[in-house]
Amino acid sequence: MKLSPLFKKLPIDDDKIHEALSVVNSFQKLPIDIGFQKGFEPFGENRCLTTFTHCQEVLGQTQESTSSYVDIIKRNLGDEFTLAVAVNNLVAFKGSKDIADGLRKFDLLKEKYSRNFQLSQALDAKLSQNYKEAIYANRALLLLHANKMDQARELCAALPGMFPESVVPILLQASVLVRENKAAKAEELLGQCAEKFLEKSELVLLARAQIAASASHPRVAAESLSKIPDIQHLPATVATIVALKERAGDNDGAAAVLDSAIRWWSNSMTESNKLRVLMLEAAAFKVRHGQEEEASQLYEEIVKSLNSTDALVGLVTTLARVNVEKAETYEKQLKPLPGLKAVDVDNLEKTSGAKPIEGGMNILGNVSRKYRQTSPCK
Repeated sequence: MKLSPLFKKLPIDDDKIHEALSVVNSFQKLPIDIGFQKGFEPFGENRCLTTFTHCQEVLGQTQESTSSYVDIIKRNLGDEFTLAVAVNNLVAFKGSKDIADGLRKFDLLKEKYSRNFQLSQALDAKLSQNYKEAIYANRALLLLHANKMDQARELCAALPGMFPESVVPILLQASVLVRENKAAKAEELLGQCAEKFLEKSELVLLARAQIAASASHPRVAAESLSKIPDIQHLPATVATIVALKERAGDNDGAAAVLDSAIRWWSNSMTESNKLRVLMLEAAAFKVRHGQEEEASQLYEEIVKSLNSTDALVGLVTTLARVNVEKAETYEKQLKPLPGLKAVDVDNLEKTSGAKPIEGGMNILGNVSRKYRQTSPCK
């Protein structure tokens, strides 16, 4: 699972970001002793600092944003919220590159006398549920990367109670189970989660499919992908499900998936290229399973309706096994490759073949003798 920063990636264009940067920059340069602003200044400036740093990150100024987050943490501004944002976003940005440092940074946010990781009371009162979840989830991921399984297991076990409406704690628990070589339990847990959170099930089912495929459980992986409606008819999804069903020995199920996808794209009246890709995949599938007659019909349909060179090549190749005369008819439609001259087959057959190289046996003999002389086995 990827580490996630507290700030969401806002859908704003570069011009707006540059404008925001200039405004925030101006604010930072205001003298500290402005009378009216003084009472609110620590709060306002600190929040602007984290916003400014996030804008740098969005613009791809990675070195600058990293330095800014580090500077905010070192300055100890006295604003728990700003510190939490800086720590979490720095950890999220660095990912697993410096795990020990990330865990130390998170310790700055915990309740001082708590044995387990628990946000300080002051910080807990200021952060929203989403912010808290991001911090706890990122710490759990660092523990997993550090292979501190006892701490990771304990933290992940507590998260569902803290964030009962989120699927992230369940995904983290599944990650722990996978690390413990309990893929089947992880699949079961994610399956139950997908049924409980139907509106949020896509991410859960994708994770379940990935775990199942890695654990050589192709049937579970295919079943998981088949339950995600939004990606059901995409060529990449179809190809993946077909491959998984083939691996599971369910060739009829694989064929049904291809047929369903072809019908869907045929009725959509759009994206003829995707229809062509799926029909080619279906034809290749039928060839693999000895259904040359049905494959040739598919190839022929593509050639007639979509004028595909790939389909024409597949059609000629497939028909050569079941209907040579028809294959020769379609073969005439194939255009010769540029730069190649026609080959006179009759004249080629009259030649006596390759001519022997003069002294060829002596060359082979010399090589053989040289090899025997240098052989390490001698």
